[in-house]
Amino acid sequence: MSQSLSPLALAFEAYERSDLAQASDLASKVLGEEPRNIQALHLMGMLSLAKGDLRSHFEFLRRTLAIAPNHPPSLCALANIRRNEGKLTEAIELARRAIEVAPKYANAFNTIGLCEAAQENYDEAIEFFNHAIRLNPGAAAIYLNLGSVQQKLNDYESALASYRRATELAPALAEAFDGLASVYSALRNRRSAIENFEKALSLTPSSPIRMLRLADARAMSGESEASLQLIEKALSEDPQSAEAHYQLGLRLQELGKFQQAEQTFLRSIELKPDQGGSYLGLFSNSKVGPGQQYLIERVASLKNAGSVDIKDRVLLHTALGKAYDDLGNYEQAINEIDEATRLEIERGHGRNSFDADAFEEYVGSIIETFTTGYSLKHEKWGSSSTTPIFIIGLPRSGTTLTEQILSRHPQVAAAGEQPFWSDVDSECKIVSLAEEEKEVLALAQEYEKRLRVHGPEAHYVTDKRPDNFLFLGFLYTLFPKAKFIHCQRNQLDNAISLYMTPYRVRPPFTQSRENIVSYVEQYQRLMAHWRTVLPPNTLLDVSYESTVNDQKHATKRLLEFCNLDWDASCLAPEQNKRNVSTPSNWQARQKVYQTSVERWRHFEPWLGPIKNLK
Repeated sequence: MSQSLSPLALAFEAYERSDLAQASDLASKVLGEEPRNIQALHLMGMLSLAKGDLRSHFEFLRRTLAIAPNHPPSLCALANIRRNEGKLTEAIELARRAIEVAPKYANAFNTIGLCEAAQENYDEAIEFFNHAIRLNPGAAAIYLNLGSVQQKLNDYESALASYRRATELAPALAEAFDGLASVYSALRNRRSAIENFEKALSLTPSSPIRMLRLADARAMSGESEASLQLIEKALSEDPQSAEAHYQLGLRLQELGKFQQAEQTFLRSIELKPDQGGSYLGLFSNSKVGPGQQYLIERVASLKNAGSVDIKDRVLLHTALGKAYDDLGNYEQAINEIDEATRLEIERGHGRNSFDADAFEEYVGSIIETFTTGYSLKHEKWGSSSTTPIFIIGLPRSGTTLTEQILSRHPQVAAAGEQPFWSDVDSECKIVSLAEEEKEVLALAQEYEKRLRVHGPEAHYVTDKRPDNFLFLGFLYTLFPKAKFIHCQRNQLDNAISLYMTPYRVRPPFTQSRENIVSYVEQYQRLMAHWRTVLPPNTLLDVSYESTVNDQKHATKRLLEFCNLDWDASCLAPEQNKRNVSTPSNWQARQKVYQTSVERWRHFEPWLGPIKNLK
């Protein structure tokens, strides 16, 4: 059938099936006979763009518009050039000219939408994208653009729908799977995030950027070895990748290889000086001392540089907060963290993703569901497994130290912070799962299988994810023979540590003192509830202060609670060789110290609402 088509039609057909060489040959022959053929000129412009030859792309556009000044596709193509140059007013004017000539030309509306999005006029951008979709409902790229804006507005449900539609229309559009993965990451559904990052990489298997996205997602899920393999592969593809060296530095830190991590961060900075991540990595690599003043001055000069984007500025301020805290300049330290959190909220366009009222309502729904009556009604549901040791509490309450102590015992393996129950909750809410016996028992089996990866022969495997305190009633129902250890710390110390920790990715509830207070109060409310509805001695309360003041006694209590024989190696948690992927990975390699006790007093003048915590 194609044999009956004209050479130009054959050229467009070749372009559609991505045979750029044949399309170029055919279009060139047409232009050889008809130098002023608009369609052939436009096609050659598109082919140049597909090949990354921007100079030729612009030249073909110029020739086309010289012959046909109101040719809509060329006007729109030129508009996108101006948009990429930051000339948004001119880009919009060109796209509107195209619409005047062709009122149903979807690409022009899409271009205006992109211009509005670039100016952070997101509501207007959505209107233009939706209009473009009505004109051309089969355009996957427009759904991709729409999803991106919806994601920026934290409208995750709509963003997921748009990205999914893009993948349905164009199954080979890797960017749409990237979008899905990034939304799932924001929703803390790491399982789905990894699945979609894998799909994107499978479509572009040599892409170092996508290797690193997947590596980061795997690291966030505790899969450090798989993450490291992806980083090494990315470096083999692009040895000059600053991001790859940065991620490698993070993995080396987790392994306790701090000297190697330092050299890797320095290499990353050498490749990309105006970044924040590797500076934060350097300052988190050890306690900052006076000998690093030159680095502090470099970061201080960078933080306000016009070339540094807002994401890196957040990390630079965070790095300085860590440095000044270590040096005892507490006012400057908290000022830097204040600025980091302010920029972080600004980066999210003023939308703080922690909703204190919604969290209070959620905790209320947990309390209403998991009552004493619930436990009695479902007491026979549970698994007979004794494998899990759940270590819960507020973040920064000593959960890492507790896991380090326990996992020094030969019968205990450590799984770190497993995202399993958080992922389950993000998908379907544990409250609504609570009456589905078959489903929850299947989840229990899958969870134990994941734990066993970290300790196939161990008698116990720890999961020290702090916010598992939210699911404690559910977890007890599933694992009534499991051990539950509740880490506690002076609430003022805990709260200021939550605020001052040099996070690479800051938990949303730590973006303000007020939100920290709200979160802590709901934690206290829920823990009080668990103590009333769960059987006595279900929980072992472990005080951080008691652990650091009398380490031997605290360790004996832990081992006795877990039915473990005494083992002196548990007194040397700093010698634990396992991966530590929390912000405290450097501290976890040090001998137990007492300097964090009463730490809040350093920041007393700037505590604000935190000082009211009890």
